[in-house]
Amino acid sequence: MALVLMHARRLARIPPGLALVVALFWNADDPATGAVAGALDPETADVGQREQLYLEISAAAMATMMCDMQTSGSGDVNRDFVMQMVAHHQGAIDMAGAMLRTGSNQQLIRLAHEIIVTQREEIVAMQLAIAEQSYSAGEPQRDHQSKCNRL
Repeated sequence: MALVLMHARRLARIPPGLALVVALFWNADDPATGAVAGALDPETADVGQREQLYLEISAAAMATMMCDMQTSGSGDVNRDFVMQMVAHHQGAIDMAGAMLRTGSNQQLIRLAHEIIVTQREEIVAMQLAIAEQSYSAGEPQRDHQSKCNRL
């Protein structure tokens, strides 16, 4: 699900102010409180523990993103671009999620929520742009993720 409204192949973005309010609850595992599962309690979690967890999550997100961005080419620059940018945007979403789990700065936490919403919107927009192109049904899809070692 993305915060993009689609009608007749046109995208309507949610206004930024509303997007933040929606993001706080959309990204939460408990919409009633806006809490994220696995989030460290800012008042009880050790600073070293918080940083270690952030670095682990962030490193895994970066490794996955870098692997998923690799392509040997599909024969279509447009598809290659979207594949790489979707991986890049998903990396930003994963790193923002790490901030939600470990961060304590409320301004950065709000920004992390916004990053998740806007990156999801852009992923959908790119996928829709590619879907509008006509391709033969027999065209093989390359599985770029099969070469990646997952953490």
